[in-house]
Amino acid sequence: MRVHATPFVLDWEKRRTEYKQMLAEGKIPTPYGTQKTVAERPFLMGQAAGAIDTVQTAKEIVDEMVGQAHDLIRSANSCLVAKL
Repeated sequence: MRVHATPFVLDWEKRRTEYKQMLAEGKIPTPYGTQKTVAERPFLMGQAAGAIDTVQTAKEIVDEMVGQAHDLIRSANSCLVAKL
């Protein structure tokens, strides 16, 4: 992840084993809420931040993801051939 190098981020980078374990568990290695000030938060930069072009509610995001998953499953299903 590309983030702004705050003191919190620099400290977090020293804890590679901890964040690699979080990645292995499928968690994003960013413990939000443990920073003392807003300036310490790991703000996304680069491609990750550039991919965001609208502000949506959680419901809108989930609805969009479920709709895309539905479309992908439907199109993949048409590729299946039964072996009889």
